[in-house]
Formats: sequence, C-alpha cells, structure tokens
Amino acid sequence: MKAAAMVDACVIADVDERYSRPWLAVADIIVCGRARLPCPAPQWISRMMATYPGLALAVVESGSGGSVLGLRDGRLVSVSAGGRPLVAFLHYWLAAGNPVEALDGVIVRTGPRSRRRLRIRPGRWDRCE
Repeated sequence: MKAAAMVDACVIADVDERYSRPWLAVADIIVCGRARLPCPAPQWISRMMATYPGLALAVVESGSGGSVLGLRDGRLVSVSAGGRPLVAFLHYWLAAGNPVEALDGVIVRTGPRSRRRLRIRPGRWDRCE
C-alpha cells in the first residue's frame, strides 16, 4: 500500500492577476520560471519582497535544475541543483535558523539514479553587486 502525499501548492499564471493576490499574500515561497520572468531575477525578487511582506523566499528557476533564491534578509543565493524539493527543504532549513552556506558541497539526489553536488553562490538582491 502506497502512502498518500499531501502538497500545499498553488499554481498561479500571473502574479499581477487580481484573483491571485490573496494566495500570494500568505505565501511563504513564490517561484517563477526563467521563461516567464518579466525582468532580471534580482529586480523580480525585490518586487515580490516589497509587495508581499510575509514572503520568506522568492525563487527564479533556471532551465538546468538550479535556482536563484531571494531570502527575506536581502541575500541572493544561487543553487546548482535540486529544483522545487530543494527549495522547500531550504525554506525549512532557514526557518530553523541554519545557515544556507553550510549546505555548499552537499550531494543532492536529483533522481532515482543521479546525484549532484550542491553549489551555493551568495550575493544580494537588495543592492547591486
């Protein structure tokens, strides 16, 4: 017998759509694919953080399975692997007070038979570097 899985996720086509605003206002994580990105990632992350003060992570996915994450404190973190499951894990990791830098070099299972070493590159979304 397989265990049931419960996922709390909403898919929203447009963050500017009036219908979506109540969902986004209570979101911990907002993810945008690079193909739908209306501006550079740091600018989009800054806009999401300003618009939704309760947001913990604003994420831009790359086509290679990596992501750029904007953290509430202004840090911009690029991760090389893991996709959405890793983003969810990072949310809980950070909420527990753990440093994201501690995960640099960790091996992440990205599929049944594949593993990738996680690379974390820090930066800032709240100021140009």
